[in-house]
Amino acid sequence: MHGARDRLSRLIELAGDDAPERRRTLALELCDLLLDWPQSYPASTREPFEALLEKTMQMIDRQTRHALVWRIAERSDAPLEFLNEFYFDASDEVRHAILLRNAELQERAAFDAEPGDLESAADGARLVEAARTRPGEDFAHALTDIFGIGSHLAERIADDVSAEGLAIVAKGAHIGRAAFSAIALLTSGKATPDSSAVRLSAFDMVPQAAAERMLAFWKIRHPAQAQAA
Repeated sequence: MHGARDRLSRLIELAGDDAPERRRTLALELCDLLLDWPQSYPASTREPFEALLEKTMQMIDRQTRHALVWRIAERSDAPLEFLNEFYFDASDEVRHAILLRNAELQERAAFDAEPGDLESAADGARLVEAARTRPGEDFAHALTDIFGIGSHLAERIADDVSAEGLAIVAKGAHIGRAAFSAIALLTSGKATPDSSAVRLSAFDMVPQAAAERMLAFWKIRHPAQAQAA
């Protein structure tokens, strides 16, 4: 226990240094620690290390984030939850691999709802209306209000130019293609015809089982109430 606390204290001290190189080093050390968790460290002590890595990932450059997530994805024993946490920091190739792993593990029988049921239709209508009337940051607030996910995650979903994040939310909540297409176009900003086509194609690129599992993970890992507290 003391070893874990001492290591966390040292890493927190390192986190106090604003130098980019020190932040990259911190992220790398945290990543290695979490991938090779010492048997002498109780599992209950992982959370502060994970929280520190999540914060550090927000402060390093995009190239380093991609490299770190690739490092995690290369490990066959890496917890899928660890990869899900950094989905938006991954390259396109790694994102695809994360979706496939979620799809493989998902128990489809646990989800009986079908697109078009009353609840999913209502959520879809609310989201289309939000996309039409609540642009930019306010649309992220709508994602929080409708799906109960934290504000930071909602912003990353709303800002995802590929619209894969929106597709995960829509398919995970059993919102149909027509509603998703309207949302993707209404939130595309100044997208070109080509980029708009990419956004529309995200619905087919995201496996249904993966969307269900990832949305469930996001709701548990990043609930709106916890961030509002």
